[in-house]
Amino acid sequence: MTRRSHVAFVTLVSVLSGCGGTGPSDVDYAVDALAGACADQKTVVVDCDDDKARWRVLGKRSSGQRPPGNGDPVSGAAATTYCGDFPGATAIAWSDRYSQLGDDSQRFKIVCMRAL
Repeated sequence: MTRRSHVAFVTLVSVLSGCGGTGPSDVDYAVDALAGACADQKTVVVDCDDDKARWRVLGKRSSGQRPPGNGDPVSGAAATTYCGDFPGATAIAWSDRYSQLGDDSQRFKIVCMRAL
């Protein structure tokens, strides 16, 4: 590898390593955030120290069955039904990804959360 191609490769790796993450600062909504991120009442990702923080993301899953509600946080039985394997989950929020996937079996992206 020549010095010029090495510099180009290092630059490309440096640029790519800072892009494409799904950490709290890289996404807008909890359904796209990593476990540990926090969200406000409308599931917009916020800093966990923010006064608006109401939920902590525990994990995510996909489902072919439409969850209850309109995508805003839903507590109670829905959390048990969809997030029973995420200890402490008290609510879910979801988004419909059919237009992105075209696959009904994985259509709904569900985020499992607990109240802060």
